[in-house]
Amino acid sequence: MTGTQFLEDLAAQIGDENMARWTNTELLSKLNECRREMRTNHREAFCVSSVVTGGGSDLVAAGTLDVDDGYATALLSLVAYRLLSEDHEDANNRQMAEHHFSRYRLLTGEG
Repeated sequence: MTGTQFLEDLAAQIGDENMARWTNTELLSKLNECRREMRTNHREAFCVSSVVTGGGSDLVAAGTLDVDDGYATALLSLVAYRLLSEDHEDANNRQMAEHHFSRYRLLTGEG
């Protein structure tokens, strides 16, 4: 999966398909922040291959996402949770953030 594909899936999950609330740059920044966190807490989630781009450094949109397919949904949920939590004044965002965090914990075995 490329960074672009991930961002498109993320935009759909957070209800921002037109990227009116968050720019691609903001989404990519949050994705990289969450990748670093998951790399620390769930090393098993990441592929080890010389073919994969974006290994230890930040991912660019055209790069290949280096997370194992089984953890891609968990990463998506973590990023969605973080974005929606920052915009928590809206009750719907709070509820969606809680859902994504619960999903993340379930998918990573933390919940």
